[in-house]
Formats: sequence, structure tokens, C-alpha cells
Amino acid sequence: MTKPKKNNNSRNFAWYLRLFASIIIIIAAVFLFYRQRTLAADISVFPAVINKKAKPREILTGDITLKNESQRKLDIYASVYNLSETGEEIYAGPQTGDKTASLGHWLEISRGVIALAPGEQKKIPYKIEVNLWAKPGAYNAVVYFASGSNRERAEKNLASAGRLVINLDVFEEIKERLQIKKFGPEKTFFENPPAAFIAEIENIG
Repeated sequence: MTKPKKNNNSRNFAWYLRLFASIIIIIAAVFLFYRQRTLAADISVFPAVINKKAKPREILTGDITLKNESQRKLDIYASVYNLSETGEEIYAGPQTGDKTASLGHWLEISRGVIALAPGEQKKIPYKIEVNLWAKPGAYNAVVYFASGSNRERAEKNLASAGRLVINLDVFEEIKERLQIKKFGPEKTFFENPPAAFIAEIENIG
């Protein structure tokens, strides 16, 4: 009498099920890995961080380099955000924020579309014009360079955007103005030269 093979069939089915599940997991992991690499590699920015010091009214200039790391043509749009002390990103739009305390508003950089062919890199000039009424302290901003023809489209691609962080330390402008507070001879009568005098200078700046 032949014994039933139900147990063997069940074990084989369970084994194939585990194999199928493992293959699905591996495929999903590979897909996510390459998707993340693609998203992270679309646009590179050099330098990625700019550290500067300035006084109120001072103008700083320089340039950065953008590179298209993808295999397709990209239209890149720059979006500027102020960074709060807690790390919150606040969009620096034309009608937003206190312009006397907003690095994002002091920054001038191309807000139009920047076209880059695959592998192409381009220098982008920037200017920081510190507000006349800026108070001493640290100011921070971040600029995203994302694929898109306008801000709305670019914001959907921030995961693959190039990122530039700007740290600006504004220090107080010390004004010095000296005047002679007291000047006169050391004594009223000199028998022999040279005569000695006393001068006292005061800073009234």
C-alpha cells in the first residue's frame, strides 16, 4: 500500500513560496537602491557649503558650480529658504519675512531656469548684500537646485536636488572717532629744553 505524499507536497509548496517571496524582496531592494542613487545623483553643487563673515551694508560676491550628473537634459530651478535656529526651512519669497533679518532676501542668485545637458557643468554667480539694519549674529540659508521649470515643479523634485548651505556671520561695525580731550604743558615753566606736554585722547565714536 502506497503512503500519501501530502506532507512532501506541502513542504515543497512552502519552500517555493519562501523562494518566491525572497526573490520579490531582492528585486524591490535593488529597485529602491538604484532609485535612491538616481535621485541623489541628479545635480551636484560645489562648494556645498559657503561660510562668510560681513558687516551691515557689505556686499559679498562669488560663484558656485552646478553639474548635471544624470543622463538626460535638465531644466534646473533655484529655490531659496531661510534656516531658523531650530532648523526649520522658511521659503524666502519676495513678499515674505523680515528683510532686515533674512539672508534669503540678501542673496541674489539666478531664479530663472538653468538648462544643463547630460554631464554639463556651469558656473553660477551669486551676490550677498547685507541689509543696512542687520543685527550682529548668525544667519543661515539653503538653496535647492531641483529639476523643474518653476518653483511648484521643482519642489516635487527636492529629493534629487542639489543643495547649497550658506552660513553668514554678521559682526558689529565699530566706529572709532578720536578727539583730544586735554592738552597742555607738563609744567608752567621750563628751565631747559625740551619742553614736555601732556595729551589725553578720548574715543567718542
